[in-house]
Amino acid sequence: MTTDPSYFEPKMRLLQTQTGLEFLEDEFSSKADDTVRSDSFVGYKIFDSLTTVKKRLEKGKALSCFCIDGSRDEVCIAYKVPKQPFNDITYVTVKVKYDVKEVAGVHFRRFEIQQGTHKIERGSQRITDFAIMLPFWYKNNFGQQYTLVYSDWDVLDNDRKDHKGPTPVSRKLFASDQP
Repeated sequence: MTTDPSYFEPKMRLLQTQTGLEFLEDEFSSKADDTVRSDSFVGYKIFDSLTTVKKRLEKGKALSCFCIDGSRDEVCIAYKVPKQPFNDITYVTVKVKYDVKEVAGVHFRRFEIQQGTHKIERGSQRITDFAIMLPFWYKNNFGQQYTLVYSDWDVLDNDRKDHKGPTPVSRKLFASDQP
């Protein structure tokens, strides 16, 4: 049985495939570490450029962001920089302004982009939360305000500016004028 070629053929194919994959991994792994890979998931989107982030913020498009050191008064939005090492993340901070607009129980706030850019290492323990910024649109008009929904489905707490919590119940939404 062990002298039959049909016994050795699958083993030789497997060995050849494995050797080929190891060769490709060695050939491409050193080059991949020097550039930004956009296909790897890090919990938030890394946008193409700072210009893209600013345009999305101005035009009322959703943005992916993260928080550093548990901060609730600003969020960070990552973007790519040419020839940036894979482990570095460049980001801009966006400050939360507490002029609140409530629509059907959802609270929206203004966000102001801060000057300057920052860097942090990918996988840093300082990144504490991930969130998505959803814009306020009413009758095809962007209200220049966003709401934050965190990865654990909490939102910013309006009563306590430095905390997050579950979406509050809107008294206006369920109020009636009848006694």
